[in-house]
Amino acid sequence: MLTVSPIDGAQADRFLSLLGKEPATARLRAFPHRDNPNKWHPDHRPNGIKARKGPYELAAASRWQQEGRGIYLVINDGGDNDAQITACRAFFLEWDDRPVPWQLSAWQRYGLGEPTISITTGGKSAHLYWVLNEPIAPAEWIPIQAALIEITGADSTIRNPSRVMRLPGGSYIGAAGTALGMTTIYSAAGSRYSLEQVAQWAQPDEFADPPPPEQPLTPSAELQRLAQDDGFPDDLPPRPLETLRQTLLKIPPFRHGAGQYQQLMKLAMRLHVDLGAAVAKQLLAETCCREIRDLPCYFQSTPTKISPGSTWAFLRETWGVDISRADLKAKRPPPHRDPTPEAGASKPGQKDSSGPLTLEQVRERLQQAVTDGASRQDLEALLLELADLSDRSAYDLRNLLRTIEAEQDAAQVIAAEVATIKAAQDRCDLSQALTLDWICPPSLAAALRIRCRSLPADDVTALMCFLVAVSGVVKLGTQVVASEAASYRVPLNLYGALVARSGAKKTPVSRLLVLDPLHELRLDLARQNKRAYRDWEEQNRAVKASERTPEPKPVHLMVSDFTAEALAEQLQLQEERGLGLLIHRDELAGMFGNLNAYRSGRGSDEEQLLEAYDGSGFSSLRITKAGGGRFYERCQLSICGTIQPAILEALVANGDASGLWARFLFIPLPERVVPLPEFETEQEQQEASWASQLLEKLCRFAYTQPRLTLALAPEARRYFVQYEARCQADVHRTTIPAQGALIGKAAGKALRIAALLHLLHQGCADGWHSQQVSVELMERACVLVDHINTWTMGLHQKVAEGANDLMRLIHKAAEATPGHSVGWRDIHYRLSKTQRREVDSAAATVAMAALAELGVGELERGARGAGRYKATAPLP
Repeated sequence: MLTVSPIDGAQADRFLSLLGKEPATARLRAFPHRDNPNKWHPDHRPNGIKARKGPYELAAASRWQQEGRGIYLVINDGGDNDAQITACRAFFLEWDDRPVPWQLSAWQRYGLGEPTISITTGGKSAHLYWVLNEPIAPAEWIPIQAALIEITGADSTIRNPSRVMRLPGGSYIGAAGTALGMTTIYSAAGSRYSLEQVAQWAQPDEFADPPPPEQPLTPSAELQRLAQDDGFPDDLPPRPLETLRQTLLKIPPFRHGAGQYQQLMKLAMRLHVDLGAAVAKQLLAETCCREIRDLPCYFQSTPTKISPGSTWAFLRETWGVDISRADLKAKRPPPHRDPTPEAGASKPGQKDSSGPLTLEQVRERLQQAVTDGASRQDLEALLLELADLSDRSAYDLRNLLRTIEAEQDAAQVIAAEVATIKAAQDRCDLSQALTLDWICPPSLAAALRIRCRSLPADDVTALMCFLVAVSGVVKLGTQVVASEAASYRVPLNLYGALVARSGAKKTPVSRLLVLDPLHELRLDLARQNKRAYRDWEEQNRAVKASERTPEPKPVHLMVSDFTAEALAEQLQLQEERGLGLLIHRDELAGMFGNLNAYRSGRGSDEEQLLEAYDGSGFSSLRITKAGGGRFYERCQLSICGTIQPAILEALVANGDASGLWARFLFIPLPERVVPLPEFETEQEQQEASWASQLLEKLCRFAYTQPRLTLALAPEARRYFVQYEARCQADVHRTTIPAQGALIGKAAGKALRIAALLHLLHQGCADGWHSQQVSVELMERACVLVDHINTWTMGLHQKVAEGANDLMRLIHKAAEATPGHSVGWRDIHYRLSKTQRREVDSAAATVAMAALAELGVGELERGARGAGRYKATAPLP
């Protein structure tokens, strides 16, 4: 039992009096915190803390509070649900995404009357009430309450007539079941209002000035710096906010279902950093996001890895916005120019009376020719000309040319690595927004986070690993249909690979999120196989071997190793039982390396996996044994495992002509250190047990579902059709075939993931329950696939352009010596034999400069002018 003070009856009674409610008819509700792991659930916590409701009896409410519940009052009159409410006596608002002082004075910003009552909850909210002279009917109350919320940007959930609000005098009970503060009456003006007065506030004033912000609308210092052209004096005025507003009005407007989620998220995060959440949200709502209904969702968390001042640069890179200061160029002082050379002065590259060309002049001419793409024949002619003009041998200049070409190649490799790092930064930025709370039911989100407390998995990694596990137990024949006319339907299987270096804890992630949730199901099936074999033995105990019935074949949910023939036989058996099959390998490299190993190069294993991905039985034509009778018409095959990035790069180095890699979801495990806890509380152990049971329960739920044919809701289908068309267009824009193959499979992956998310929501009491796959889940599935594909696209780009991770190697060497810089000698011994042939000190210096430009380090000069590098921020 918790030690929580009883409810302050004086505060509670005063609140009722100010509302004009009679204690005899007032209704109380009590709920545990939504994140409390001990709250009641019919399956995994039947003895947990349940919600309570009853009359206005503070003694009973105090007992509910002692048991770990927060106490709430039904503000309006009549009962506990919307259908029972007969009269509404007050309007109320809250803004829990703003500071409490801001909330308490928000009525002034929006031209509302002084609140009858203002309370502070003891948490992060304040509640403002405007009590009416006379109660009104719910039909009159609902549209005005909704209009007040719309105009003020208040919490959009408090719009139903039976809404409960925290009772003053009660404690704020947090997720751990402890009291974090007390709900108290902050002020009580006692004023009452007529319906007409409140309705007038709810009318938008199109001529009114916008509400004043809580702080000056001044961009960051970095944004002011970016507002100026290079070469301007440092004291030039920054761009006015109105300039940014006009620019945002010119870019294409954002719309739901247009596949613009990532672009809008990147823009919102940059504006959030530069202007603050409130100003950024208001600015977007007034310009390019007028049709975005869930704009507040883009500001749920504060970005931590976005550099200030990046908004204008992002606008230029994404929409080609001109960020030059045309209005100030006329005022720009004339640049300093060197005196005009005399007419008789010689041009670079010309031999005159002053002597032959210097080596630096020769180098400049050769560099320019290589940069311009001169042919080998033209370069040879230039060599002979420069040899004559410089009085140097052609042999020496050819060596110089080879050096220049090597430097150019190194620069291209570094440019490719810069692009890869920037893509990783974008993924890192977006991963902050792709949260489990946005995608999953609250209980599943909590369970996955609890299971990954001591693991480096982020939200996307945890969810995708678990989704692959669930896909392995879905019944054979379950499918999701996008178009009946086009016969566009896919099974609910996934091919997933967790990518991380050796020792990065990818195996524990796979065990906790894939193997453990399936453990009890596999044991049940093993017991069934054992009973079937014992029954067969008993039936054939006295029967001759030639007369015995066929020995029963074991059915599996998961296998780790296979040959094409054995897999075909098992899939035939799975088809007879209506089951799917999951292939799980701790190191997928072994499975990939063994493909076709026993076929003398004739192939078959890889083709079998290619065909099984779509669930068809076409491969049965290739695996039917002599004598016939062994084939399968359809299958449900999922693959899950881990692989190291270097091995994956080697596997995809020859492209993806068959499309096998395009079928996989390559899920990168973040490179971060998450230490084990030194000690664990009993509550943490209970939470871990609850989370494990919930994941196991959801896998069993998916396993026990009958064969399903899922359909998309009309809006979901419209969204998917637009996404699939965009993917088709993107395929034709790629220059690397493997990237095109990857994009071509994106729509099918998104369809599978949306259907699996639908099943998980159905299996959770707090999930979204609907007959069809909703547009919300379809959108989230598409965003997930795009997010994961971004990493894989970068992998194919890196392999195609020969990037060698030199920048990451240098940065890690510098991170190993915090506060100190590293030079060529520190880096050289870390290089592999191949890298030592390709990389010299000049290339390392170029890489250091590129890292400095990315803002993650500083380039210094050593005593002899050699480059040295110091890390100042982590790489994504």
